[in-house]
Amino acid sequence: MLQACLNKGTVIDTQDPYLRARVRRIGLLLILVVILSIGDLASTIINVKSIGMHEVNPLAAFIITRGSMVHLALFKLGSVFASASLILMVRHSWKGELAAWTAAAILSCLTFYWYCYNTHMLNLNDSIVLTETQQLANWVRVTDDPIQ
Repeated sequence: MLQACLNKGTVIDTQDPYLRARVRRIGLLLILVVILSIGDLASTIINVKSIGMHEVNPLAAFIITRGSMVHLALFKLGSVFASASLILMVRHSWKGELAAWTAAAILSCLTFYWYCYNTHMLNLNDSIVLTETQQLANWVRVTDDPIQ
């Protein structure tokens, strides 16, 4: 019974080589999505705990300013888990493959953005960073110093 599953009232032939290849591609893409998402989380935490950063995601910015890094990790990893689960549910359809490719492409672009961002930030003088970042409304930073 594991060789067939029900999808919108039709039985899916898991012996179909094209379908098996699609399921394999989606699995590999989701592994890439998870790896890139962990990299995004690590980059976010590193930058927030050092000089700070402009967080574009309003939910993540709220969690960073009001919560902790644990809450941020749970939010980001929970989002990835939910998205990957939904994609796995439709892994036998072209829509599932399109969603997996889209997620991988978006996270690949985000990884490239992090590379550019970190390269740029390394080239800035600390005083310039402090002067400029204190004027941005969405700039978030976490420190261990209770006075800041």
